[in-house]
Formats: sequence, C-alpha cells, structure tokens
Amino acid sequence: MSKLEYMEIPKNRKTVYSYNMRSFRISKKKIISLSLLAILVFICILAGCSLKEDDSTRLEFKHHWYWTQGADDGSAPEKLRPGQGVPDGERDGFHLLDVAQENDLESLLPDEKGYIWIYAEFQIPEALRNTPIGLFSNRILYAGDIFINGYEIGQLGTMPPYQFMAGFKAGGFYIPDSILKDTGKHVLAIKIWVEGVGSVPSTIYLDNYDKVSYEAAKTTFLCSTINFSFAFSLVVIALFYLFLYSQRKFKEYLLHAMLNLCSAVFLSPFFQDQFNFLKEIFPSYLVFCKFFYAIPAYISSYFASSYMREFLHETDSKSLKITRLVILILPIIITLAIPDLVTLLHAQSVLILFISAQIYFGVESVCKSLIRQKKEVYVLISGFSPVLVAIPIDIIVHSVLKADNWPYLTILGWQGVILAFMFILTIRYNEIFKRVEYLNSYLEREIDERTHRLTESNEKLESERRQAQADMNFAVHVQEAFFKQPDFSLSGWDLAMTSMPASGISGDMFDVYHVGTVLEGMSLFDVSGHGIAAGLVTMLCKNIIGQTFRDGLYSGETHEDLGVVMENINRGVITAKGDIENYLTGIVLRLDNAMEGETCHAELTNAGSPVPLLYVSETQKCVEIKTRTPSTQYGMIGIRGLEVSFPSQQFEIAPEDALVLYTDGIIEAVNSDGEQFGRERLAEAIVEAGSVSANAKLNYILKKLKTFAGEVPYDDDITLIVLQRKKNMSDDIDSLISNL
Repeated sequence: MSKLEYMEIPKNRKTVYSYNMRSFRISKKKIISLSLLAILVFICILAGCSLKEDDSTRLEFKHHWYWTQGADDGSAPEKLRPGQGVPDGERDGFHLLDVAQENDLESLLPDEKGYIWIYAEFQIPEALRNTPIGLFSNRILYAGDIFINGYEIGQLGTMPPYQFMAGFKAGGFYIPDSILKDTGKHVLAIKIWVEGVGSVPSTIYLDNYDKVSYEAAKTTFLCSTINFSFAFSLVVIALFYLFLYSQRKFKEYLLHAMLNLCSAVFLSPFFQDQFNFLKEIFPSYLVFCKFFYAIPAYISSYFASSYMREFLHETDSKSLKITRLVILILPIIITLAIPDLVTLLHAQSVLILFISAQIYFGVESVCKSLIRQKKEVYVLISGFSPVLVAIPIDIIVHSVLKADNWPYLTILGWQGVILAFMFILTIRYNEIFKRVEYLNSYLEREIDERTHRLTESNEKLESERRQAQADMNFAVHVQEAFFKQPDFSLSGWDLAMTSMPASGISGDMFDVYHVGTVLEGMSLFDVSGHGIAAGLVTMLCKNIIGQTFRDGLYSGETHEDLGVVMENINRGVITAKGDIENYLTGIVLRLDNAMEGETCHAELTNAGSPVPLLYVSETQKCVEIKTRTPSTQYGMIGIRGLEVSFPSQQFEIAPEDALVLYTDGIIEAVNSDGEQFGRERLAEAIVEAGSVSANAKLNYILKKLKTFAGEVPYDDDITLIVLQRKKNMSDDIDSLISNL
C-alpha cells in the first residue's frame, strides 16, 4: 500500500494516521526545489572548473607528435638519447602521429600491447627564460615516462614488468636548467606503455614551475584525490545504514547500505594512484580492474535496480529474481575467466549489456509508476536528478570535447544522489517517528483498557476452569464408585483388574456377576471416544448389560445362548442411548459352577473387542479365544441398522490357567519410535510372568508396558483383567497373602 489509511477512534472521534512504513508523501514543490538545487550545485561546480589561470606564458604541445614503436625492453631510440640529434619528418623510423590516433595508440601496435615513443621539438619562450620551468601533463594511458633532451624528468604510472595504470593523477615536473640548452631546439619525448588502451596526454605544456605545480595539484585533487573522500564518506554512510537496518528491518536501509559500499569500491580506480601500496597487493593491474572496477559495476547496477524497485514497491516474482541473479553472476564469471587486460577491454561492450539489463528492471518500474502516477516515482526521479544531469555533461566534455582535465561530474552527481536519498530516508524516518509517537498516546490508553478487559476475562475463565475441574473430579469419583471390583474373595477364582483412564473419565466399563462368592460371569466393554461423554454412556449401559446377562442365565432348563444375550444387549443399548453416536465393543463371559480345584467350563462371545488370551499352565503358552470361523463373528454394539453376529465360543479353564481380558488401549500404546505394544508382546509378558497370582501377573504386564512406552503418554483408556483358576483351597490362602 502506498497511501495513508485512516483509523477511527471511537471514544473521542479523532482521526489518526496509520502509517505504512513504505509510504512517503512529498509535495511537487519540494521535488522541484530539490531538483533545482542539484542543478544549481552543478552549475557552480562547472563554473569553478572553467576558471582558467593566466596562460600567457604557456607553451602547449598539441598535434605535433612523431612516433615510433619501441623496443621490447623499452629502451630509447638512438636519436632520442642524450646528446644525439633529432630526426626530421619521417626519417629513421619516426612517423607523424595523426590527430585521430592520439587517443587510440593501441591501434598502432599489432597486438595492441607494447611500447610507443613520441616526441616533439620546442624552443623555450622568451617569457620563460631565466625562470624555473616546469612541465604539466595530465593523464597518460596506460603509463608513461617523460624525457627532456633524453633525460627523464618524471613518470605517470608504472612500466613493465610490474605495470600499473597511471590513473587520474596529473604530473607537474620540474625541468632542471642543467638539461636545457642555451640555444636551439629542445626535444620532449614520452615513452608510453600501451596495453589495450593508449593515449597521448590531451593537455601537456611548459610554464612557470609554480603555476605548473599548482595546476597539477588542482587537477589531481579534482580528478583523483576528491574521489577518495567520496569513497570514505560512502563507507561511513553504508555502515550507518547497516546499523539502522539492524535496528529497524527496513529493506531500503539494507539496499542503500550495499549500494554505498559497492560505489565506494567502484571509485577505487579513480584514486588508486594516491596509494602506492595497491601496486604491491595486487599481482597485476588486470586483477585490480576485475575486483575494483568491473565486478563492483555489476553489483552496483544490481543494487541500484533493486533499490528503485523496492522504493516503488515493486515485488519480484520468483522467475524474475532468478533472472536478475543470473544476469548478475554470469558477467562476474566471464570477467574472472578473462586472461588479460586487452581481452577484458574488448569484452567491455558485451559486459556493459549485462549492466544495462539490470538497470532496465529499475527503469521499467519507474515507467510503470509514471503511468500509474505514483507519488513515489517523482521522489525517486528527484533523488537521481544530480546524476541524470551529470551523465550527459560528462559525455559531451570527455567524449566529444576530450577535456581530460575536467573531473567526472557523474561521480560528483552520484554523491548528490547519495545525499538526496539520505535526505529522503531521513524525512521518511521522521514521518514514521511522528506518527508512531502520536499513535502511542492513543494506543497506551487502548492497551490499558484492553488489558483490564483481558484480566477480567482471564479471571472468569480461571473460575470456569476450576469449576470444570471440580465437576470432572466429581464425575471421576462417581464412575470409580460405579465400577469397582469385588472386595471379597470368589470361590475358586483369583481376580485382579485395573483401569487407567486417558483423561480422567474412562470410556471402559467392566462388571463382575456373582452370587455371594460364586462367580457367574464377567463383561468388559469399551465405549468409542473419550472424556465425559464416553463416561456417561458407560454408566447408562452398565445396568442394561448386567440385567440382560442375568436374564439369559436361565431360559427354561438351560442357559440362553450367550450370542443371543449379546444381541439382546445390542437392542437394549440402541433403545436406551437414542441418537447418541457413541458405540461399544466388548466381551461377555459366562462360567459354570464347577467345584473348587476342578476344570471350569466357560462360554464367551465377542462384539469387536480384542481377542482374549488364555494362559495354559500345563503348556506355559497363551492361546487366543476366538471362533474357528472368524467370518461368522462381526458387528458392534449400539449402531442402529447394523447387521450383527455374535457366535459364542466354548472353552475350558483348568486349575492354574489364567484368562486375560483387555481393551485395545494396551495393545495400541506406542513408544518414542511410534511402535505399538501389540498382542504378541502382551502374550510374551503373560508367559514370562509364569505361575504367580493374578495380581502379580497384572503388575508384571503393567511393568512391561511402562518399560516399553517410556515417557510417551497413553492415548486411549486401558483396562486389564486377569482371571485365574485356583488349584485348591490352599491357593485361596496364598492368593490372599499375595494380595495383602
């Protein structure tokens, strides 16, 4: 969003600006004023640069050069050595240098690499006689040594074998009287190292040494030294905005910081001649150009485009991000692979296309914003106005007029851009601060009121939670009283059972049917679901199951088939629970009244419950109690319209045998690896427990379960019943002692 939104405050009906961090309003008047100010600054700079010193005594050398290709070792031609004569015209291998070739010396060499000697003859003007004389020379490409009458008076740049480009430093060289002749012609000769580029100084003249040294210092400052100050300022600004970004995660701050850092590095070639140690750090000028000129240019164009898009709130799609990264990385790889400076210079036009492609994405967003008439685009254009003004001026001055003594105004313009956007970002920050401060006064009151309401709500919720917990505790107490195991001994049987709810209220229910100490049967059911709803269903169904079981004990002279009893339970539960969705799975067990110490006949029917396990003491193995034809047993309890079939199974329980009934919570318990306890581990635990009391068997099984599950909580209710047949009367005493 780029507009301010309005938020109505209900109490005092004041309108507050809810400020979007990326939005910014600035009037057209401010934009015009900022642009005019930038243009005025450049006019003043141009006016200052155009002021000329008195040149009435100056002897300039222009377009009267003779040249020849130098030897491989760079030694001077014989005629240009001290004490020798000067060739006339094109004699002795020297040729008149064409004006068009003065800035294109590499075209004179077959491999665009090597030495070129140029010379010009001169006579000292009358006005300069009997005064200290100096020679001024601006930039030489690639590097040059300057000679008067065969004697070296100075150099710009470094010659092979450790050649380094001269840079933008101007030279002001003193000419000793000892090397000047009293009469006749003098010879000015320059040995130039050419490597991909080569040029004769565009401005070179004789004058009073004080004037020459001043002009050299001024030109060096404007074209070289000042750029170091700019680079240092850019680094400081970058560090400042990186700090701001660490405090406020505004992407514009990060992009602005990176743009400043890359620009500082990119300026290095413009002041590298001020620091001789750079020649010692880098193995060659080629490496220096790659890492301090070419690659920073690619990165700077990437961040400049990113900054423009972020400023105008343009979002890059995934494909566009990848495309821009490819356009950034590909020229870097190409540049690193280039083997020499000549090839790098030839590839320059191709590599500039990658920079143009990056800038295109920023310019595209500007054009779109202009069409949409976004306010931010005018701010952006005004911020870039200094460099937009400087670029065409530099093209005219340096490419058309060939005025190398003039500084590159684009560099100054870029400093103007940096300052402009610092001003813009500062305004943005102040606007944000004012709005946040204004909102805070309202938000503090709003927060206090909402905190008070939230405290009241929390207190109410806590009260309701305590009441719910009390209700839950009462429900647990009622259920425990409703489902409890007999507190007396059963004739011929050793019984142990436990129930562990997963959430306070259990969905498991069990019942023991007996007359006095005579055990007639048992039931174990598991209601679907958990919690209070499942617990209420257990209490609703308990009496239905118990009464139906007792009604089926005798039907005429024999017991009613236990499968029929389970079907009657199903119908009774369906009628009682009505539309309640919970259903039941379970087991009903019926036992005959066998004499103590004798084998007992048992009958069991299963309605979807896990298969019971019978521990046979004679074989010390567990067997599953299930019908021989599993397909005839199907269905669950309490589902209206569901076809069911509960055939009964007959089996014997011999003395010291133990029947284990359980719900699926025990076999579905898992460990930290997600592995289930399972029926096989349960059977192994029963067998490992051996011939011990029912209570000891139950405790051993629970111990194995706890060891297996570890700290993993149980997700379902667990009920476990161990019913063991006693061998004789003494077993009752042993069982009683064991339970105690």
